[in-house]
Amino acid sequence: MGRLVVILPLLLAVADGKPHLVVRVAPPVAMADVATGCAPVLVTAEIRGPEDEGWYCPAVEWRWPDGTTSMEESDCPPFVERDREGWHRVGETVVDEPAFGFPRRWTRWICLPPHPGADAWEIEVRLSRSGRTVARGIGRAHVR
Repeated sequence: MGRLVVILPLLLAVADGKPHLVVRVAPPVAMADVATGCAPVLVTAEIRGPEDEGWYCPAVEWRWPDGTTSMEESDCPPFVERDREGWHRVGETVVDEPAFGFPRRWTRWICLPPHPGADAWEIEVRLSRSGRTVARGIGRAHVR
């Protein structure tokens, strides 16, 4: 029942055509290296859905399994100016690639040791604008 409660808001956001946050961990199951004692894991946070001013250029906060946090903010032009030269247009051509436009995808590498309780490590990502949380997502990684 708990999984349905978590998935239902995401399904409703997709059906409504609203932006939503997706947090992925790759690989979701990994083996710790004997030499380092940990497994390298790539965590990706991505905004999917249409462009929306409320989701434009958010601050990204990563909450790591050891209790530490890191924050990233982007320097973006005002929302109304986002499609000027160098953002979503190159000359008269509209470019629809992740390399152009405001940031919608963030990645971080982390080296995770095996979990002492054989559970999954959880990495939380929060997107915020003007100090208000816009979205929150959790990625899980099992390291053996």
